[in-house]
Amino acid sequence: MSGLAFRVSILEKNNHTLAIALIIAIAISLCLAGAVFKTINRPAAMVYVNDANVPLFLASKDFELTEEMLSSFVRIVVNNYLTFGPDTLAKQIHDIKVYLGDVPKKTALEAYSKNKQRLISNNVFQQFSIEDISIVKKSSPFIVKVVGSKTLLAKDKSKVFGAEYTITINKITPTKDNPFGLIVESINESEGGKQ
Repeated sequence: MSGLAFRVSILEKNNHTLAIALIIAIAISLCLAGAVFKTINRPAAMVYVNDANVPLFLASKDFELTEEMLSSFVRIVVNNYLTFGPDTLAKQIHDIKVYLGDVPKKTALEAYSKNKQRLISNNVFQQFSIEDISIVKKSSPFIVKVVGSKTLLAKDKSKVFGAEYTITINKITPTKDNPFGLIVESINESEGGKQ
């Protein structure tokens, strides 16, 4: 009987050791699963350029939309929306579609479709150079004025004239595709800028 009792005590000790090892393994697995989940759901790193043209990373913790970020967002949209070649506008609009509301996207693509053959046959290019960005309304919907010069190039002739745009931007929930959490609702041109 004492041999049987001895074996039972060893089995109980082994069961106790295995139970502790199992608890530790489960705890480690849960920690690893949590780390993987956190890594997968981490927001995309955002880089923006400040007024001194220095690229900076935006800390995703305590996210606050600054004027510099709003200006950087406007630069991205304006450079793709207002600068184009005879056959590039559709691709450029596609590249920034997550930042455009239905109205500016539809307006640009309809105008491009309507004038595509003329743009290609006359080899028309448009270059918009930003001279000033001013934030008129600093809460959503943001209103931003962009002043600059527009250069049109067609058949080896060029014409430069001033242009001013009023851009209305709404704040939305940031996503992986749109880490700024901003969407352009309208882009309206008015006379302005330098001649």
